[in-house]
Amino acid sequence: METSNWHHTQQPTDSGCGSCESGCSSLSAPISPAYGMQEPYLIQRNGATDPDKRIKPLFCIPTLTHIEITYACMEDCIMCYNPTRTQVSDRDKGIVWDIVRSIANSRVPHTYLIGGEPTFGYKKEELEEFVEYLSDHGSSVTIVTNGQIRLRDMTQRLACYGVSIHGADAETHDSITRTPGSWKRAIATARSYVEEGHDVRIIPVVMGMNHDQMYRIAELAWNIGAESLYYDIYEPGGIGEVNSHVATLRMQPTYEELRIALGQIVQAHDDFPFRGRVAMHSNGNLIN
Repeated sequence: METSNWHHTQQPTDSGCGSCESGCSSLSAPISPAYGMQEPYLIQRNGATDPDKRIKPLFCIPTLTHIEITYACMEDCIMCYNPTRTQVSDRDKGIVWDIVRSIANSRVPHTYLIGGEPTFGYKKEELEEFVEYLSDHGSSVTIVTNGQIRLRDMTQRLACYGVSIHGADAETHDSITRTPGSWKRAIATARSYVEEGHDVRIIPVVMGMNHDQMYRIAELAWNIGAESLYYDIYEPGGIGEVNSHVATLRMQPTYEELRIALGQIVQAHDDFPFRGRVAMHSNGNLIN
């Protein structure tokens, strides 16, 4: 499970932030609210029935959590950061539920259900249970998928689908996923989710082999009707780190290739008025 690395600015101690009822993951000293501001109250839908109950202070909990609910996947992407593609077991699902409950109890505001491939080994009903439970506890949920399996009529409480499309054409995308027909299926699935009224985010990984397709991927996302577009930059890890030693795969972008990709991303940001953002992730940081 990955979480964002927010931290306080004071010197670390072993006592936590000192502001949470049950503690938190921070190892920093207690801090006072800035400029004399008081800690915010918990918003209660039916009025303030408990005026003394306050929410955890800002940065005391992660703002975004990624749950890798399975390593299994039907694709064979060259840059996969997972160490294996092991199928999920009933015991694994029990552990995932424990993590979901922990995140829900911590009131983390945003959760990604990722893999592997979440639709590979989990039924739609199982994924809906995660979405409903987390939503009940104040977390908006995004399912990150390769789009090879379509989830029909998913609960509208799902905040977003993140669909991975790594090429502006089938030849590039399918060579990255090493799965013939995967580009066509991913596009069809993304369009169907838009038609069902879901927000769809297109998530490409920038590599050497596709660095000059970032603008055309944005144009494709716009034509699909996507709400936003988030680019990831390839970083070695897991299966991808092993594959990165094969020079012909051109996985790690050079500085010049990255400069070209960034230029196209900036141009796409200017040319396509997505309702959400055109942004890039690097080392866990969001770059607009």
